[in-house]
Amino acid sequence: MNAVALIDCNNFYVSCERLFQPDLNGRPVIVLSNNDGCVVARSQEVKNLGIQMGVPVFQIRQQIEENHIVVFSSNYTLYGDISSRVHNAISHFSDKIENYSIDEAFAEIESNRYSRSLMESGIEIRQSVKKWTGIPTSVGIAPTKTLAKVAGSVAKKSSIGVFDLTDRQLQCDVLEATDVVDLWGINKRSAVKLQALGIYNARQLRDINLRTTRKVLTVVGARLVEELRGKRCLSLELIEPKKKNICCSRSFSGEVKTISELADSVIQFVSTAAEKMRKQHLTASAVSVFIETNRFKEKGQYANSASLKIQPTDSTLELIPCVLRILDRIYKPGYGYRKSGVLLLGLTPVEGETKRLYDDDDYQADRKLMAAIDNLNAKHGRNTIRFGLPAKRSVRWNMNRNFLSHTYTTSIADVLRVRM
Repeated sequence: MNAVALIDCNNFYVSCERLFQPDLNGRPVIVLSNNDGCVVARSQEVKNLGIQMGVPVFQIRQQIEENHIVVFSSNYTLYGDISSRVHNAISHFSDKIENYSIDEAFAEIESNRYSRSLMESGIEIRQSVKKWTGIPTSVGIAPTKTLAKVAGSVAKKSSIGVFDLTDRQLQCDVLEATDVVDLWGINKRSAVKLQALGIYNARQLRDINLRTTRKVLTVVGARLVEELRGKRCLSLELIEPKKKNICCSRSFSGEVKTISELADSVIQFVSTAAEKMRKQHLTASAVSVFIETNRFKEKGQYANSASLKIQPTDSTLELIPCVLRILDRIYKPGYGYRKSGVLLLGLTPVEGETKRLYDDDDYQADRKLMAAIDNLNAKHGRNTIRFGLPAKRSVRWNMNRNFLSHTYTTSIADVLRVRM
């Protein structure tokens, strides 16, 4: 029997931090968003204190002090590397895997593989991921992706961390105990519409007439109902879809008032976006830049954006003059800017790119240079080689990352040392 398993890393960002500081196990830990603004990850101890996801950190300073909560800034370099290790570990148990997010993956598993049941397979996956990566996970097993999501929620509360929801009667019981608003794909607005029809739990939604579902939740909702009934409508996305655009932006730690500082920021952002684009073997045919002041202030604020069509390119050297030209058009002096960003648009695969008429030789040389720079930055750390940026960048457009941990797995300088 084949089934879908959802492997979900428990409190992933917190687990990554604890991995290299085991003394934090059992202690309350939170991880903050960019600029140390809001809570984006909580240990179970913090959840038990009633601290909600997304709450601004300034609102809970007293609770942090009173409960001795350990605080970390987001360390996405570390989290991304650990995530790839987790997904690689999962690949040992299935040939069909969808890397759904940084901390979740769907995998198709079989009950007859090595004469194991689905439950035994789930336990083996969970134990192996913990042994190989150090990250605790929950595993939900079911006939469809939607039911696997439901099973995953139950698995998180289970003592063994694995839950098999392939049994039909068990599905009825679990779905009846699941609020409709907690279902994957149901937002608050949809939940209100369903509750107006007397549908409060997932079992009631499963048993609804499909024609009614299409009226209330459209075709997407009808697929959800079919999935709750055990019919697969959402296949595993084994190949990650190509992105239509790539955005890199940031809120600043303080106000930026000069165009030179804004220029530094957009150069950094377009460099990062271009590197991501090259990793996906894409080129961009348009670029956009936006800047904005503090939108939470009532008066005297300014925001603007503009785009520019370009020859398809993946060269940072060609993109930098474009974003600076756009910035010069939209910048207004006299304002304190709090955010800027760059979007690369019109993305197409490199292999489908047509030959450029006039400067193809120069462009091909640029691409070789980009490949060399990407390799050096991958080997020696991000921003080892940068474009047009001073060694000491403006602290105002840098992020606040006052509680940043080390990049233990990607920087040789941060590798833990054992004293003999």
